[in-house]
Amino acid sequence: LAYPLDPVCYTETFGVTVLEACASGTVPVICSADAFDELWSPASVSVSPPYAAHKAEFVDSLVHVLNDRDFRQVAAAKAMKHASNFYWEDLGSRLDQCLRYRGESGLPLVPWGGK
Repeated sequence: LAYPLDPVCYTETFGVTVLEACASGTVPVICSADAFDELWSPASVSVSPPYAAHKAEFVDSLVHVLNDRDFRQVAAAKAMKHASNFYWEDLGSRLDQCLRYRGESGLPLVPWGGK
């Protein structure tokens, strides 16, 4: 997946397309703008933003992924493993734990219902 993210205004920031690529065993080649560095750099081949300043590096990275089968296979397995962190059941469970117990983590309790 070639994803040369180069935002000029507000964006979706999560990258569902990148998640779908990872989950299907496709190696994302991304520009790590917005939250893409934190979310997807561990599971992709990435270049620094802005894309326009790193276009040649992006193209070189993309060509490398396409031409190096061994690298692509290792990177695809890594991407699939990373995608497993975003299974709905796990995300729901982690959100539930956060909402129930965040005060125990040192964060202020949420004043639900005006209490």
